[in-house]
Amino acid sequence: MVDEMMADILMSKTIIKDVIGVSKHLGDAIMRILDLLEGKCKPTKFAVEELVVLLNQLFTANLLPRSKKVLFDRLERDLGNSVRLTNSEDINDDKAFFETILDRVVTTHGVLGGRPIAVGLTERWGRLSNVGGPTGKKRAMEGVRDKLTSGQRKFIYLLAMYDPNNDPDMRSIIENQVRDLSGQLNTIQKIAPEARTEKTRLQEVAGMQRLVIDSPLPSRLRDPVSAKFDELVSDYIISQGVIERLDDKRLEFRERATRLVTFCASGVLTVGRATTIARDTIVSYLRRKDFITAFTDDIPEPADKEKAIKEFYGLLAKTGFDVKS
Repeated sequence: MVDEMMADILMSKTIIKDVIGVSKHLGDAIMRILDLLEGKCKPTKFAVEELVVLLNQLFTANLLPRSKKVLFDRLERDLGNSVRLTNSEDINDDKAFFETILDRVVTTHGVLGGRPIAVGLTERWGRLSNVGGPTGKKRAMEGVRDKLTSGQRKFIYLLAMYDPNNDPDMRSIIENQVRDLSGQLNTIQKIAPEARTEKTRLQEVAGMQRLVIDSPLPSRLRDPVSAKFDELVSDYIISQGVIERLDDKRLEFRERATRLVTFCASGVLTVGRATTIARDTIVSYLRRKDFITAFTDDIPEPADKEKAIKEFYGLLAKTGFDVKS
């Protein structure tokens, strides 16, 4: 009931200003609404402070889904309209603020607000670049894509823009961009240039593959792109000896087995060959006749042995192994 009531209230063009207070300009208002949606809005002059505090809590707890949609719809309209983002007369200041918004909404997990916000960003950049029509939309989309710093975020933006019900020409444009971009991302380093650890790099590539698999792209494009990411990860695992490093023979058998299963459970593996490589090593462990003896060899107490085995099988189950078989 509270969500429905707030959604109806927030549909008003002016009421949000009365709730969160005065904003410096449209760009600032957009950023502050994003703050509210993420539960960290700070009230300014003339704000209803008690309501802002309450809404922050409710949005953080994800208890206002309808209200969230209303605000994202508003953000889409604000991004796509002709009102300047800043109070400056210099268009470059608007372009600079646009990049601030872009960095905020296109994350490594997806576009905040999904396709409507991606479309709003594209329309805004088209206005800032003074391009229009079908060709202009293509150029605007390319402009937004090129402003994103990593291959992962570029991909996320393009996937958010894709609509299987869109006109064939626009679908073809996005499909070609996805195909071209996947061709350019021919190393893990290119996909995740800012990742500081091997684990983070692999997680980013695996995350991108999951986005592709779950996307509305047609199978004729989705399947080869997904396979491309799997090929990159599996080749990396082999060339860098990742499994061999985890399965270090100098370590106790239990630690080696646990390291391998934890690796599989950490979201670093793509679906396909990479997962098979790691799982085959673990299966070879499990099929050993002396597995339980070797796994608990250095544990003196029977109760502790049983506990260690239960914890390991629990980890296997979380990773997706059929422990019953």
